[in-house]
Amino acid sequence: MSLPHFAHVPSDIAIFTPPCKCVVCQHSFYQPTQQFNPVFSYRGRISDADAQRIAAQYVQNARQDREYLSQQLASHADVILNRWKKKSMDKRGALLVNTIPELYGQQWFPARYTYTPEARKWKSRDKTRRSQLLLPWLSLEVLKTSPAVLFSLLHNRTLYAPQDWVPYDTRQLNFGWACGYFDNDYLSKCVIMYGPRYGELTDWQEDHIHRADMIGFPRARLILGAQAFLMGALRKIVDSILQGVDLNKPATSEKWRSVVSLGFKHFGANEIWPTYTNQAFSAPPNFDINNLLSIAQTRLDDASDHL
Repeated sequence: MSLPHFAHVPSDIAIFTPPCKCVVCQHSFYQPTQQFNPVFSYRGRISDADAQRIAAQYVQNARQDREYLSQQLASHADVILNRWKKKSMDKRGALLVNTIPELYGQQWFPARYTYTPEARKWKSRDKTRRSQLLLPWLSLEVLKTSPAVLFSLLHNRTLYAPQDWVPYDTRQLNFGWACGYFDNDYLSKCVIMYGPRYGELTDWQEDHIHRADMIGFPRARLILGAQAFLMGALRKIVDSILQGVDLNKPATSEKWRSVVSLGFKHFGANEIWPTYTNQAFSAPPNFDINNLLSIAQTRLDDASDHL
């Protein structure tokens, strides 16, 4: 059999056959023909035990960080709010660099990264680059420019469970997955992505994976890893903001509740930011037909008023 024209296959590459080759499952497993290209090849096969341990650790870390952040917001949200708003953009940037050195400096990381020599190399990405690829929408520039960005992340990522964010977090990884930017291990099993069994390893089942109740381990590992990294980063940022504060001293969260009730907007703006262009900093997407009908009716009424 002749290999695809792009392929120069190193001798240590193994080709793994996924449980399904349909279009849906291509978002969970690389196809055998893709794996002839080194950037889409797996490092090897991972054991069930190791896969379950990795997934469980990501879920546990994200859950613990989410609970911690919720507690801090309940007791010291106003302190966080005031301290972060009072910092200049340069001081916010300095705190972020010291706290989360993995953050990419500028916006539009995927577009910038695509044109670097590293992007075209096989197995050339270190831990820092992997973190940036897991959260391509997050950058130092975005976080330091508008104080409201951090506030919205803290609110929405603690209010909504990780499973509610799976559709959005999955889409953010589409580009990196399609380009083969992630070093990954193969396993034919899947990870449950909803309900009380969230993050649990299970056998591949056609109907479940085709309706996204579960995702193949190679892709699910990235999603869970992205969520764990984000929650850990937010926890470190909050700890840095609260440094020197006596956490045993009673505090309030009244201003925070007021900000949340009014909605988030960029500094100096008069209107709340639109969800479509700020999805990462808004509530997770949720299909609600009544809400969609209400939005459509409101827009129709607005248009009628201008006629």
